[in-house]
Amino acid sequence: MIAPLAKFIDWSALQMAYAVVGLKHAPKPKWKLEEALEFLNGPDFIPAASDPARIEFDGPRHFKFPTPRPCTAEENNIVYGRLYRCAERWQERPVIILLDGYPPIGNNFAFPLLARRVNRAGFNVATLVAPYNLQRRPRRPIEENCLEFARTMAQNVAEIRALAGWLLDEGCSSVGLLGVSFGTLLIKGIHDLFGDPQLIEELWQKWEQPEIWRLPHGHISALFVPGLTGRVLRWLSPRLNLQPRLQPVHSALP
Repeated sequence: MIAPLAKFIDWSALQMAYAVVGLKHAPKPKWKLEEALEFLNGPDFIPAASDPARIEFDGPRHFKFPTPRPCTAEENNIVYGRLYRCAERWQERPVIILLDGYPPIGNNFAFPLLARRVNRAGFNVATLVAPYNLQRRPRRPIEENCLEFARTMAQNVAEIRALAGWLLDEGCSSVGLLGVSFGTLLIKGIHDLFGDPQLIEELWQKWEQPEIWRLPHGHISALFVPGLTGRVLRWLSPRLNLQPRLQPVHSALP
């Protein structure tokens, strides 16, 4: 994609976000940066042990469970998600947990469409509502600073680990994560205006230079790269030990 067009799409999306939430007029909070760094470097950020989630289903697809890291906001202490099962013997198939930095779009629109595509490729799909989003948003305003953001990320990680533990206990062969914005697979848009691309490079270095895809796109336009979904699924298949009998399905993907 032409760089100016990719950047213009990102710039336009950012302007709409500013207009909706009023970020330009928000007062500067007390960041609590030192406290956040102390928390991130301490043992409580990501504990060594993790218990499986206590899943309760409300219908064939929707589920919920208590967060393993409760907070003072009662609405945020219940985790909501969806499980899109493969049509046959779903417990014998790998699972991909889809993560999104903006759940109102991901969970409500993009992920249901993507889940059907991923199911056809032989994977189960699970989604989670991230902390403080959608029905987990507290009625009262929450404090915004670096420490609270770090705690939110710790809660998010704990909930993903809890769901993965439940899926493995159910018999699923493996669990992988596929994320957008706040996600985990390293696919970098080199014209991204939403975040500093250098941070992705630093993460890549800290992770000892795993495979990374650097695309000539922005944050938004990267979502519409032809064939990218199929390429990601083909990349995940051997890593999640997808059964060989399902490989012909992948060969039909763009």
